[in-house]
Amino acid sequence: MASLERSLGEACDRLDALYRVRQRSRRVLKPGTRWEEDCGNVIGRVAALVARGEAAEREQVFDLFAERRVLQVMAALGREGPVSVKQRVLRACALLAQNIRRQQALYLLLSSPAIDAILRDAPAFLDDDETRCVFVALLKTLSVRLDATTVQFFVSDDRAFPLHDAAVGALEKIGEEPFGTPERAGCLATLLHCWGVDDANARRACAGRAPDALNAVGRALARAFHAAVDALDDAYLLQGGAAEIEDLATFLRDAAASNTPAASHAAHDTASAVAAFLAATVVGGPAPPERALGAV
Repeated sequence: MASLERSLGEACDRLDALYRVRQRSRRVLKPGTRWEEDCGNVIGRVAALVARGEAAEREQVFDLFAERRVLQVMAALGREGPVSVKQRVLRACALLAQNIRRQQALYLLLSSPAIDAILRDAPAFLDDDETRCVFVALLKTLSVRLDATTVQFFVSDDRAFPLHDAAVGALEKIGEEPFGTPERAGCLATLLHCWGVDDANARRACAGRAPDALNAVGRALARAFHAAVDALDDAYLLQGGAAEIEDLATFLRDAAASNTPAASHAAHDTASAVAAFLAATVVGGPAPPERALGAV
């Protein structure tokens, strides 16, 4: 098993060297370079080795990972590197969050300034569709780890909740695609986890952006209904629209029952706006979602 620690040490040395190359280079690295390929491979290898160490109950492996401050290097590469490296960093963080088993190690990971920096830098991961998908997967993985204890690592002294706000930002970026996406489902799951934590600071931190999330869901719900009506002659699209309507309506119900008053109130308001939209549709044909939900 000593070879596991040795392999991780060698991978950390290689990652440090690659990071120093990036720091010395003032030019933008072109896609497809050897540096980019090596960097992505080493980041993936580091995360895989740490996960193997956890599975083998080798505490020394994670301890070495923490001692070498590898996560900070990875976060810096996620901010500065090309798209493929950003994606590798996000996948590596998700792999770590999913596989760390020991409580102390999990707390060290979740409380890391590197994780907080990635969440606060959410806009950098939202413009590219594939990167956004990987970022949302990380958000969902982190949100599964939320509980009354770990929430303290995500809600800062300034009452910011970067995990929650990143999910709202991603949801807004996805837009109103009527037939749903795994990304939207990941955002909704993340938000429900955030709103379900029984913590006063978390509830206060969610208050500012929770209505924006419900607003986006309301628009998507109206758009899905609109699309379903337009697809009456296409059984496949009609089935997809109906499934999305059901999923979004279920989310509204769960949000209304959450521990976060801002989300609960916004869910009730959104449901009322959707009801108004449906009433307008019945009376005069499919109403524009913007008109029926404009007050949300």
